[in-house]
Amino acid sequence: MGRAMPSAGTLRHPLEPAPRPADGAVVADPTFRRLLGDAAWRRLDANVRARFAVKPGVGDVFAFAGEMAVVRRSRYGWLLAQICRLIGTPVVPQRGRDVPTVVRLFT
Repeated sequence: MGRAMPSAGTLRHPLEPAPRPADGAVVADPTFRRLLGDAAWRRLDANVRARFAVKPGVGDVFAFAGEMAVVRRSRYGWLLAQICRLIGTPVVPQRGRDVPTVVRLFT
């Protein structure tokens, strides 16, 4: 069982799953919007707002696709990227411009 992200103002045991509607719909979570304020929230990229506007439930997977404008690396960086492939490659194993990427968040 994973950890649920608690809402602002709610005390919750860390291993207690987040409440989910019966239909399994994603639950809105205004925590980050409240913390930042409306003006700062609107300045965030739409993809960032989409990620932090929902409360992930236990077992949810969020995937965000995009591209990195420029990816550079040294020889050491290349070696690190190859090693990180063993754990799902959080480090991009290639270099270039407009490199496609997908970030997956598991809860």
